Amino acid sequence: GPMPGADRLADLKRLILARQIVEPPPAGPADVLGGFDLAGAGRPLPAPDWQSASMTAFLAASVRTSDPVSEPDVLIACALATRFLAQLMFDEPGCFYTLHRQMMIGAARRTLWDNRLELAPTAMALLALTELQETLWHMANNPLQPAEASP
Repeated sequence: GPMPGADRLADLKRLILARQIVEPPPAGPADVLGGFDLAGAGRPLPAPDWQSASMTAFLAASVRTSDPVSEPDVLIACALATRFLAQLMFDEPGCFYTLHRQMMIGAARRTLWDNRLELAPTAMALLALTELQETLWHMANNPLQPAEASP
């Protein structure tokens, strides 16, 4: 039968998905596409941040414990979210002004306009990408059955 609390998880997924930026904003950079604007739904200038990684990790893991084939919208949301997470990450061209570029490549910033580096955004982005990779691996190897829920 259904997993205990499945209705609450479905409600939480719907709330999270409603906060995802799926169209370029009327003003400001399109780099925010895929991020989750948790602070202010409907404001003219969305401001997603590194917490989008937490939402991505949750959504990716939730697909693994349900019927993955029935949730293409959640998988698409995860793919779009990784686009935003990539915008938060430093790549080599973005490190042209830094002293220790090798130490910065791949690190995630808190926001698109804050270049300070802290452990939490990078760790959460890595966790989100790992959760999505696990989900995709599970789907490729067990396409018709949900994974066992983690304790």
